[in-house]
Amino acid sequence: MFLRTVLTLVSAAALSTAVQAASPCATPGGAGCDRPAATVAGRDRAPSTFLAKVLADRKRSLGEEHPTTITTANALAVMYKVQGRYDEAEALYLNSLAACQRTLGDRHPLTLGTIKGLASLYKAEGRLGEVALLAKRAGAAGTGEYSY
Repeated sequence: MFLRTVLTLVSAAALSTAVQAASPCATPGGAGCDRPAATVAGRDRAPSTFLAKVLADRKRSLGEEHPTTITTANALAVMYKVQGRYDEAEALYLNSLAACQRTLGDRHPLTLGTIKGLASLYKAEGRLGEVALLAKRAGAAGTGEYSY
């Protein structure tokens, strides 16, 4: 039940981030924005701050390599990607991928989902050579063709 609540909050936070991106206040001091720049910037990071706290709690209570912890880390990586915080997103994905491979193996859906998330991040950054390598890696795990 708690996980469902967290996932609902994460989904709501992601939707909030998407709506904010379409508003005139998407960037601090944006034209047509009547809020102070500091308020806009702080609000943009609120969902990821919340999720970072959830991740810290998961690591303490379940451990770094628990599937729920890994799933939470991946959700935070998605948020960071949306916010343009690519280095932080990459670090989370790489840690999640290592944990998945150690505990779940290369063919587990969570491992493959983490690879797909990392590939999506690399694609957003224009790192297409690395996207191709990850697609090949996912295909080698017996999943068939992966397109990112």
